Amino acid sequence: MTHPAPGPVTRGPSAQSAYRWLGIAIAVAVVVAVVATVLALVGIPVKGSAGVSAGPAGTAGGPFTASLPTQPVQRWTAAGSDVFGSSAHDIGYTSSGGGIAVLGAHTDGDNQVMAVNVADGRPHWPRPTPVPNANGCWVTDFGDVLCKSSSLGDDQASVYFISGTDGSIRKQIRVPAGLIDIAAVDSTWIVYVSAYGSDATDVYGYGPDGTQRWHVGGDLYQTPLVSRSTGLVAIQNSSQGQVVRGTDGHVVYSTGGRSSGFNRITMFYNGFAVSSIPSGGGPNEVALYDAGGRQVTVNRDDWQATSQTNYDPFSASFDCSGVVVYQSTASGKGETLGVLDPVSGKLLWRTTLDGGLRNDRCNGDRVFSIPIDNGYSDTVFDLRSGHAYGTIDLVSSDALMGSDGKSAVYRISSAPGSHTVVAIAAFDLTTLQKVWTYPLDSGTDWNLDDAGLWKINTTTISRYTSG
Repeated sequence: MTHPAPGPVTRGPSAQSAYRWLGIAIAVAVVVAVVATVLALVGIPVKGSAGVSAGPAGTAGGPFTASLPTQPVQRWTAAGSDVFGSSAHDIGYTSSGGGIAVLGAHTDGDNQVMAVNVADGRPHWPRPTPVPNANGCWVTDFGDVLCKSSSLGDDQASVYFISGTDGSIRKQIRVPAGLIDIAAVDSTWIVYVSAYGSDATDVYGYGPDGTQRWHVGGDLYQTPLVSRSTGLVAIQNSSQGQVVRGTDGHVVYSTGGRSSGFNRITMFYNGFAVSSIPSGGGPNEVALYDAGGRQVTVNRDDWQATSQTNYDPFSASFDCSGVVVYQSTASGKGETLGVLDPVSGKLLWRTTLDGGLRNDRCNGDRVFSIPIDNGYSDTVFDLRSGHAYGTIDLVSSDALMGSDGKSAVYRISSAPGSHTVVAIAAFDLTTLQKVWTYPLDSGTDWNLDDAGLWKINTTTISRYTSG
C-alpha cells in the first residue's frame, strides 16, 4: 500500500513565539476480538480512549502524559479474587488519579468497584463499594471518584460521588438517562447529560461531595470541550456557544445569540479560538482569546479552526502549542492544514493534504493528521515549524491509544479494515520507528494512561511502566 506524501510546507510570516468497565455480562474475549476502535473494555471509561474517557492524571481527558520510550516492564499483578473476593469475575479497569486506580468487577450478581494503590496493586479501600448496574467510573487528581449507573431502557440514571479515601458513597443523584459524559477540572466534576430523544442538554459542575456548583442548559447539543490546561469548558452547537470556567461556571465568553456566522470553538494550551464568518459577510476568521476571555487577535485569512475530534472531544487535553486550522483547496479535492501562532494569530506554516482532513490530533508540539485519501496512516508534523517527520503506516486509522508528544502508542489490527486487534505498538515521533510491541492475547486487553500500561483479562490486572 502506498501513501501519497503531504504537499510542501509553506511558512507564514515570522511571529512571536509563544470503560470502560466491562459491560458486566459481556465476555472480554468477544470485545477484544471484534472491537478494534474501542480503546477500552465495554462499559469502562479509560483514559486517552475514544468515547467517554478519563484523562491524564485523573483529569478525565485527553492524551496521556507519561512517556513509554522503552519496552514496558510489569510492576505488579493483582488477582480479582484478592481485590474483590473469591466470587469476583469480569475484572475491569476504569481510571486512576491521586495515587489510586479504580477497578470494577461482577460479584454474586452485583457490580462493585474497588480502589487499589497504583504503586503496588494492594487494596486501598477496606472493602469494595456496591454500585448497581455500574457502567463507568472516573478519578480526579485528588483521588475523588465518580461512578455512573444505568440499565438499558431506563429513563433515569444514577451518579455516585464516592470518597477516594475509604470508598464510602458521599451522595447519589438521579439524572435523565441518555448520553452521560464525565470530566473533571481540579476538584470539580463536569457532568454532561443529553436525554434520549431530545435536543435538550445540560452541563453541570459538581463538587467532590455532589454539591451542584453551576449549571448550563439548553439545546447546546454538541458534546462540550474540556481543556485540561486552562480549566475551561466550551459548550456549543452549530449556531451559538459559550466558554465557562470549569471550577465555578463563570462565563468568560458567549456568542450572545448573535452569531449567525458562528462555526465552532476550539481550545489550545493557554486559551481558545472562535471560528466564524463575519456578520457582514466575507472570509472565515479565527479570533483568539486568552483563558480570561480577552480577545488577543483575529486572523482573517479565511482559515477555519479544526473540529478537535482527537480522542474524545469532551475529555481532550488540547494542550497544543498552536491553533490548528484548515482551508478547503480551490479544486475541492483536498484541504490545507495550517497552524496559527497563539499570541499573534499569524500563520506559522501550512501544507496541502492530498485528501480531506478526516481527523487531527495534537499533543504539545506534535500534530497528527489523517487525510481521507491517504489510507491507514498518520502523518506527524512539528506543530511550530511545520516539519513533516514522516508517516506512520497503520492497519487501522482509528488505532491511536495516546501520545505524550514524544512517542505514540497504537493498536495494530490483523489486516486493513479488520476489527481484530492483534498487538499494541509504540512509535518514536521523531524517527517514526517502532520501539516496542506487545501481542494481544485472546481474552486480554491493554489500556493506557499517565500511570502506565494496564493489562486486563477476566481474572487479573497488571500494571506496566517503562523499564
